[in-house]
Amino acid sequence: MEKIKALDPNRFAVSILTRGDRQPNSALFRAFRQARPDVDVITLPPPVGTKGADFRDLVTAHQGQALIGKDPTVDDAICFNVGAKRIVECGDWDLVSCSFLTDLFGLEPKCPVAFHIYGLPPADMVAAEAPLLRRISTISAVSGYVSDAFCALFGAERIPCPVSLLAPALSAQFLADTPRGSRELEFAYVGRLVPGKGVDTAIRALDRVSRSCASGPTLMIAGTGPEEPLLRGLRRDLGLADQVRFCGELDSVGLIALLDRVRWFLHPGRKPEAFGLAALEAMARGVPCLVSTPGGMREYLHHGKNGWEIAASEADLFAERMQAVLDDPAAEPDFRAHARATAAGFSLHGFEEAVNRFYDAALES
Repeated sequence: MEKIKALDPNRFAVSILTRGDRQPNSALFRAFRQARPDVDVITLPPPVGTKGADFRDLVTAHQGQALIGKDPTVDDAICFNVGAKRIVECGDWDLVSCSFLTDLFGLEPKCPVAFHIYGLPPADMVAAEAPLLRRISTISAVSGYVSDAFCALFGAERIPCPVSLLAPALSAQFLADTPRGSRELEFAYVGRLVPGKGVDTAIRALDRVSRSCASGPTLMIAGTGPEEPLLRGLRRDLGLADQVRFCGELDSVGLIALLDRVRWFLHPGRKPEAFGLAALEAMARGVPCLVSTPGGMREYLHHGKNGWEIAASEADLFAERMQAVLDDPAAEPDFRAHARATAAGFSLHGFEEAVNRFYDAALES
């Protein structure tokens, strides 16, 4: 949606193909419609499921048996393609753009196809998805890490064209003004509460730091997810009820207000991030970051300048660095200045120019 918002409406006419039980009902999509009322939305009914005759015919016709039953998300995408097939193949389109290879399963667009890589498919899907790459004419990736990992996963010889980098942009709200917060909160985490994000590591690290601090440092956790009950239980077991606070899911205004009160941002992820927009948003508000397994975050994380890279998502390692930054408050102004300067390089203006250049090239492919 951010890419579509960035497109010049005087140069590109855009249609979105979506499902009636998904995007149109979300607040995010409604806000997008308000921002780009010129975009045409084609809504398909929900899929009928993998037992329908149309689904079986699509699978048989395109030798897709290897895909079915491995991943509910993939099955769901293929069901969607049953309804999308007529529109994609019969419409008078100049370009089809997608973000998952399975979006192309069973489809044969008669125009160039742009593909945007936001993450990596499961390893056991690679052999089944690889043939779909031949339909791609233009590719973008959110980071160099994702581009390199994707090419390594599928084999560089299978990638049909060079991969352009299209890093996400920061909302103008995050870059709008200088933070005025008092920075009375020591640490914050923003993101989903799932095992791979390592939020338990942050809580355990805070517990270790608290043992050597006269006044207990705080950790603000903004986000929701299935691991929240376990994390709340860990907070209780460690006796950190006054120091670890769950903020729930925040909108942009609430998130900015929180970040303006925070000294350091924690990202204790156990696996590499494709890009990690939350950390960059924190930098835009002058909050340097402590990060493990950065992946695509290396596009903007400058070790020792706007943050620190931790060797692994381990509580002892995070606690050591957390204690070090608390013990050196005189260094924080430089870290904050570097953080904001880094974030300024990801403005909407630069993103809009890059997106329009990418789609111009895609239409000429």
